[in-house]
Amino acid sequence: MKALLWHRMTAQKPFFLLLVLLCIISTLFGAHFFNSFSLLLVPTTLLLLLVQSMYEQDKQSKWTVFVNVLPLSKKTQLFVDFLFCSGMSLLAFSAIIPSYFLHQNSTNNTIEYFAIFLAFFSSMVWLISLQFYVHYCPKYSNSRIYATSGVIFIILAINIPIHYYLSLVSPPPFIILIPTCFSIIPVILSFQKCVVHYKKQDIY
Repeated sequence: MKALLWHRMTAQKPFFLLLVLLCIISTLFGAHFFNSFSLLLVPTTLLLLLVQSMYEQDKQSKWTVFVNVLPLSKKTQLFVDFLFCSGMSLLAFSAIIPSYFLHQNSTNNTIEYFAIFLAFFSSMVWLISLQFYVHYCPKYSNSRIYATSGVIFIILAINIPIHYYLSLVSPPPFIILIPTCFSIIPVILSFQKCVVHYKKQDIY
């Protein structure tokens, strides 16, 4: 499993370079030239391309054919992919923490800024789970894909208001973490569904 994770890390060198660049730019200039909303959009946009880029590289290099020859279960392969993307999400959002919380308005509204940050992070987790599901869902299940996408985007639409509302009515910061923790639910459900669909695929 470590070898698979190392392969993902080395294959995604462009993403790591973008992440380092993001960290440098946000630390040096973010708090002065970008508002807080723009800072959160940068890692969100970057991560929206991660799953597609990862599997596009696999297709070009025929990595899937090679890895299925190894004594590794498809569940292990998917677990590594989910772990890698989750780790990249955490790193990308961690990179903007200094400039985000050094913003001139964050000192007066720290709890609100914290709530919006968590809302964007949990929304990103939902979106990555959706990308995995869409990738592994059978081609004939377009209606299910559209239905699932609709449900996910509805949840995303209420995610930020829920976090923000809790920041206003609940002074203890840990209360805001409750809806964020629910982000683990789509990850688990998506992982289980992807394993089922992946096991049914024939790899040539």
